[in-house]
Amino acid sequence: MTHEQLTEGQIEVLIDGLSDDIAFVWILIHLGIRKNPPGTSRPPTRQQILSAFQGLAALVEGGWARLGRIETIAETESGLLGIRSVRHVEEPLLEVRRRVQRSCWKARLLGRSLGRSWEWSCWLVNTPEGDEAAQHALKTR
Repeated sequence: MTHEQLTEGQIEVLIDGLSDDIAFVWILIHLGIRKNPPGTSRPPTRQQILSAFQGLAALVEGGWARLGRIETIAETESGLLGIRSVRHVEEPLLEVRRRVQRSCWKARLLGRSLGRSWEWSCWLVNTPEGDEAAQHALKTR
């Protein structure tokens, strides 16, 4: 798949990925599944999750991005806020999708007591090819 075959939403994901790892909630927004700002803090439906992962599969399988979780390596103090050093841990697409589905299901069940942790149940990082596609898209806009 060439970068010309990526959807506008997939390109938006990669553009965001130029500056940082992208949380699942922002993936939903960039893919057009959720509005910005979201009209609700409720987790996405099963169909919305499946739709998001169709778009993510193209990015991952095409070599544009890696998907997984964030893992804390160390925590340092900076004034009143603790700043964490983290690393991205790449995981298989199916494993990530299952974790996201579980997290969203638990959030629906527990409501406010679980907060919005589902938003960070998966993270995406660009590959060098993803960065190139995003930079190309920015130049040609």
